[in-house]
Amino acid sequence: MVYRNWGQLGHRVSHYKGTIDLWREGNSQSHNPSEFQPARDACETISNVDEKLLFKKCDISRLEEIVVLKTQLEDKRGDLVGVINNAGITTYGPFFKTPTASINRLLQINFVGTLLFTRELFPLCLLPTPSKNALRYLVFTSSTSAIVPFPFVGGYPGTKAGVEMSLRALEFELPKYVKILFIRPGPVKTALYGSAMTAPGADVKHIIEFSNKGTSFSKPTQIARPLLHAIIRKKSGAIYPDLKTKIMFNAMKMPVIGKAMIRWVSRELSKTFKSES
Repeated sequence: MVYRNWGQLGHRVSHYKGTIDLWREGNSQSHNPSEFQPARDACETISNVDEKLLFKKCDISRLEEIVVLKTQLEDKRGDLVGVINNAGITTYGPFFKTPTASINRLLQINFVGTLLFTRELFPLCLLPTPSKNALRYLVFTSSTSAIVPFPFVGGYPGTKAGVEMSLRALEFELPKYVKILFIRPGPVKTALYGSAMTAPGADVKHIIEFSNKGTSFSKPTQIARPLLHAIIRKKSGAIYPDLKTKIMFNAMKMPVIGKAMIRWVSRELSKTFKSES
């Protein structure tokens, strides 16, 4: 099962038969098939896409919708090989100026919704009598912000770090044939920034421009490819899309160098808020 708002990641993963593509877009109560057209377009290279993919809609911030989806997929219990958690939104701007409703929405989708979705749906992947070669995957698209305290994005880093820790704890509760994997990309060219909930005086274009100065935005396919390769190689734990990302953001974890870099980032972004206030 893949639930996300990254077209290309779903495209890559969907080359594997049995994918349930949960396309989260627009009014979650609507079931108009045309609303799934963006997902179908992303999977245009797959022949007979509607025979290989099942498109479902679910607002993961609503427990009742998660439960309904679970009921709809009950007949596939044991046939599903994993869940890829990829839904996420962000805020942008000074934390204490960001509307409370925006912070709450961020937490409900990125943290609470992700954990509740996992709690309700992942058991459908478990086997009553696993074979010797059985393998199931619980995957999370995390972020480098889970290890680096990037400022002005509200609780976004906390939600990523929180889900990572929650899944790491689950490793000791789940059967050994379950692999838990999370990938930590840097900036990725997706709709995340375009749909960011902003604080007064904050313009998300500034963080996009700033990120382009320090590192180039990755394409979704550059995240999907190493993720799928890791699954095929039966990897678990934390991975990065490439060596450059791993080295750069682990350097920012270092006490002296890291703090200096984050302070510089904070100062540069603060200038954009002052000029627009």
